[in-house]
Parts: sequence; structure tokens; C-alpha cells
Amino acid sequence: MPYITNWDKVPVLIDIPYAMVLLGMSRPTVTNLCKNGDLPAVKIGEQWRIDRDKLKSYIKEGNYGR
Repeated sequence: MPYITNWDKVPVLIDIPYAMVLLGMSRPTVTNLCKNGDLPAVKIGEQWRIDRDKLKSYIKEGNYGR
């Protein structure tokens, strides 16, 4: 059975640890996706933040797990 996320309860800006859980990926993988621009993200200070709706679109477009 696939994992189901209630997107209404996900924060608007997601940090790397939260994204790791949602994507089922390691910290280095998620960080590299952000650095390379494969996962739409912004860097605020030294920390990456991912917009909830952009992450949702990223997954729906089939980019997840490639």
C-alpha cells in the first residue's frame, strides 16, 4: 500500500529532514537534488527550503525516484 500524505498538514516551506521523509531519500540525495536544481528549492542562509506545492508537483510529474 502506498504511503499517503495529507498535504494540508505539511508546512508551506519544508526543510531537508522533512523532505527526506516525504521522498524516502537520504539527506545527501535530497541536498544534491536542491543544489542541482532538479528539486525546486531556495537557500535561506545556510539551509535549503522546499515549497510544499512545488514538491507535490515534482512528485506528480514523475520526477520522484528517477
